[in-house]
Amino acid sequence: MQNPEYPHEIGFTLLIKKQYVELCEGNHCAAALLWFFEYRHNLIVSAMSHKVWNFEDTVSLYDQALQPCPMSLLEVAMMGLFKEKAIRTALTLLKSLDLITADKNPRATHLDNTLYVFFNAEILSDYLK
Repeated sequence: MQNPEYPHEIGFTLLIKKQYVELCEGNHCAAALLWFFEYRHNLIVSAMSHKVWNFEDTVSLYDQALQPCPMSLLEVAMMGLFKEKAIRTALTLLKSLDLITADKNPRATHLDNTLYVFFNAEILSDYLK
């Protein structure tokens, strides 16, 4: 099973789907991030269903599917096409469309700026109908 944390180590391909660009109001960075979060979400769900990773039954799907996303990972995933400012703008757009929920680590130190993202697959599905 591929590790969703390190796309650059698995021969990762970045897709920017036309329908995602339209959904993201022409913002190509948001469309690319949307695909990236969907890709990672699908890896997590697949790993959970095949019991590849040990998740406790008492942990909610939301908590299991939270994706830690430091800015450095997002910049690598965007393959140099988009930098931090564009990524932050795209994240704001995706949050405003309710396609993602994103918060900083509640147990973070002042040096930890890791963003935890939950991809709302049902909302994306509704938009694409």
